[in-house]
Amino acid sequence: MRKEVAQVDRVWSAITDTCTDLLRKGIDVSEAVSTLREIRALINLYETHDSPNPCCTDETGARIRCELRNLEDMVVIKAANELGMDYATELSNKLMRAWKPKILTVMKQPQTLGQAQEFPRKPKMLTVMKEVRKK
Repeated sequence: MRKEVAQVDRVWSAITDTCTDLLRKGIDVSEAVSTLREIRALINLYETHDSPNPCCTDETGARIRCELRNLEDMVVIKAANELGMDYATELSNKLMRAWKPKILTVMKQPQTLGQAQEFPRKPKMLTVMKEVRKK
């Protein structure tokens, strides 16, 4: 359940940032801001709710995701109408990335200096490409 909470929280934050940006540009998004407040209350309930019935928790999560999708659509359409399709497409891509999980790469630090690896300064691919261009 933590993954779901992190996902909806990440999307909520992205939409909030978007609404703040639109407000700075002078666009009225008061309806979206009101909906964001309502969704935040649902997310807080979802995060702290410990129901013995998983159906209840799943239903709350599904409702939050549905509300976020509807709000996302409303904000993107408002941006398209006010700022044009290019801005709306960029905004849509940003919000789409918020739905995807963050991937963290964890690298193990070497315990001793002898275990450290030295990487070449120039990757071989760049060297090969330069040789092809010279010909």
